[in-house]
Amino acid sequence: MYRSSRRRRLRWLAVPAIALGLVAGTSATASADPEPKVSDVPGLTGLANPFGLDIGHDGSLLVAEQGAPPDPETGFPGAPARILKSKKGILTTLKSFEPGTDLTDVSYGLFGSVHYTANNQLGRLAFGPIPEKSTDLSVIETTDNPDGGQTYGPAEQIPAECLAQVPESQIGSIQPYPGIVESHVYSVNSSIFAGLLVADAAGNDVHRVRHDGKILETWVLPGRTQVITQEGIDNINFELPPEEQLPSCLAGLKYTGEPVPTSIVQGPDLAYYVSTLPGFPENPGSGAIFRIDPRTDEVKLWAEGFTGAVDITFGPDRSAYVAELFGGTQGGGAVTKIATRSTHRGLKAGATSTVASDADGLILPTRVAVSHKGTIYAAAGIFGPDGRIVKLNP
Repeated sequence: MYRSSRRRRLRWLAVPAIALGLVAGTSATASADPEPKVSDVPGLTGLANPFGLDIGHDGSLLVAEQGAPPDPETGFPGAPARILKSKKGILTTLKSFEPGTDLTDVSYGLFGSVHYTANNQLGRLAFGPIPEKSTDLSVIETTDNPDGGQTYGPAEQIPAECLAQVPESQIGSIQPYPGIVESHVYSVNSSIFAGLLVADAAGNDVHRVRHDGKILETWVLPGRTQVITQEGIDNINFELPPEEQLPSCLAGLKYTGEPVPTSIVQGPDLAYYVSTLPGFPENPGSGAIFRIDPRTDEVKLWAEGFTGAVDITFGPDRSAYVAELFGGTQGGGAVTKIATRSTHRGLKAGATSTVASDADGLILPTRVAVSHKGTIYAAAGIFGPDGRIVKLNP
């Protein structure tokens, strides 16, 4: 129930109703302010599910537009997935994929090369005499299952009287379970020093990958223990027939959910920072950022309190920026800034502040990117045809 592929897909589709209303009724440019907090980037509106975003040293923007899958019931043929490049107002399609392709991210690499993640492949576009290449990163999951030694599920004994109320068909789903073989390669970021950094949201691990696709190192993220809420139970039961629904007596019990890493980036202290979703029961504010020390392989909690943390990056002032898919005042999204200070043990997270949120017209942000000059951009408005790339003016 909590660990199936179907549940993972539904995690992305379970958008709060208020957020959907905001998508339909909010324009990012509808403001009398001469410099609104959120403004559209010309030529990058009307996108179908913009999942990936990066910015080059020349100011150009790379966008991974996931498109839309075909719908046999309505006859909708689908919209192709595309890698787009925007420079000085000129939009270029670098690569198109079949409708339904799971294109999740894009990143500039060495010397302006372009890398992407799609259908569990880490791809590289042709670059000069270097041919296009793709590597199946899900292989490490099927051969090694890196998180197979971790245990998820109830973190305490379920009382017998409560267990007796659980439908027989659901008994197995509320028992502790090990990490399973499942992969969803979700993001890629390039670093001169580290190579390519890749997050596998379903594998619960992150990788350092050579530019030719060879995996060099893998780190498993720890599970996140939360308290099951009635809201979490209601969300599960919404997907189940009445005879298979979970009892309310499970509310209040501790549950260790899968960490679901969504992005990994190298920080200014050369450590790796990973944004994570909380996994079941997906309580608001339970998303977190982990720090990986590549010298010692230590994985530690660095910052928490985020709702739907789907991306992290750093600005030239060494501050971190987090895209929260369901943050904001109404659960419609936010980009949050984390002040940092340097210590002998690396960056220390400080106070947080909101760069922009749903109250400003920033809806369902999936990625955030900051230029070397400090200009902040976000990919926003997924789950519909009105996705866009926006500039944020804090």
